[in-house]
Amino acid sequence: MRWAEEMARKFLASFLLLLLFLSASSCTKGKEKKDSDKLQGELKNEQNQETGEFEVWRKKKKIVLPDVTSTSSLVLPNGNIRCYLSKEGYIHYAESKDGENFGEMVKTTVGSESQESMPFNPCILRLRSGRFMLLYNTGQTRLHLAYSEDGKSFQDRGVVADSEKDQYAVVQSVDTVLLPDGRIRLYGSEKGISTAVSKDGGRTWVTDGFGLIGDRASDPDVHLREDGTYIMYYLFAARVAGVVQKKAMDMKDHIKMAVSKDGLNWKLSDRNIVSPDLTGKIVSDPDYIRQQDKTEIMFFSQSKTTKDKDEGKANLQIAVRDK
Repeated sequence: MRWAEEMARKFLASFLLLLLFLSASSCTKGKEKKDSDKLQGELKNEQNQETGEFEVWRKKKKIVLPDVTSTSSLVLPNGNIRCYLSKEGYIHYAESKDGENFGEMVKTTVGSESQESMPFNPCILRLRSGRFMLLYNTGQTRLHLAYSEDGKSFQDRGVVADSEKDQYAVVQSVDTVLLPDGRIRLYGSEKGISTAVSKDGGRTWVTDGFGLIGDRASDPDVHLREDGTYIMYYLFAARVAGVVQKKAMDMKDHIKMAVSKDGLNWKLSDRNIVSPDLTGKIVSDPDYIRQQDKTEIMFFSQSKTTKDKDEGKANLQIAVRDK
């Protein structure tokens, strides 16, 4: 009898411990679900639908600007193209009438002599007010904001996003789109490609789409067509660690395109928009603009290589869309 009572007590104690464990596990899973539900969901490439839409771009051989990468461009009211880039610790810009022949570099007020504070990856946007909004990186986790009336003298507003403080912050290699309602949508290279939106001119950002396109995608450049369709050009990393590629061109990265109706759900084209030529190994940093005569051009960077390793810096080149 005592033996049976002892066994019953042990069974009851074990049962209570099991209930406590299941309760704790349920709480943990509930928190994880809540965190994951906070955003759009971490989508991978294979979860994006394909689109049959495809654009034909003709790549020109001319080097537009030597030793230049990661540009951000816009068209001014006078029709000139102004191209922003990082150089010697400062953000500079150069202007062109045709996208192929640029004038001298103009140094802006955004820069630093300190290696840790040097700006790179500029992203320029003209707001409805006419002001220039500039976003740029310092380090690998911080996104800065600055405003200007003329696009040369900027007032820095400090860090507006930091992925060290917020795991969902979108900070790296960003591009922005001015929406019809005045909000600004930002895309960046976080867990593939992610997006955030601002209602106050870029001072604060709320991430509402994380991992929209999978881990092998980066360097997004997005624009809105006249019909409201979102078009994205992005770098697709063809090389994957541990995977043997069958074709030589499969070892090269390519610029691809995606299409969206709402800026959050993307359909991907399986064809390449811009590919490296035989003397180049890496293409990157697509930078799209539409000129006043409706000519569509894309700046991109291409680096030279040797058999064993990359050699030299990337050069800025241009592609023109065929109608």
